Amino acid sequence: MPEDRREPLLARVSLLFLLINIFLWVGFRNVDVLIVSLSSTLIAFIGAIAGYRAQRRIRRYGGRIQGEGMATVGYYANLVLFLLALLLFCYSFAMAVLRGEIL
Repeated sequence: MPEDRREPLLARVSLLFLLINIFLWVGFRNVDVLIVSLSSTLIAFIGAIAGYRAQRRIRRYGGRIQGEGMATVGYYANLVLFLLALLLFCYSFAMAVLRGEIL
């Protein structure tokens, strides 16, 4: 496969961050939800940015590069995961402050 036909590395990285996020939730389910949701938010944000940049790179080359589907799935899945983890973090933080566990 010629070099200009391979999908960009960022498309694979966005899916890798999605898998890391899933393993984070499974592996650290006994840890405090504030720590897990904050780290999940950051990882999903980085994965969404990587997917978005991969989409832009593919479209900039005029569709000569494969992997637009991979980049799109990585972008939207990480974006949804980012929003859900951010909502969970905000809720958990507010409840911890109200209970007096923080501050």
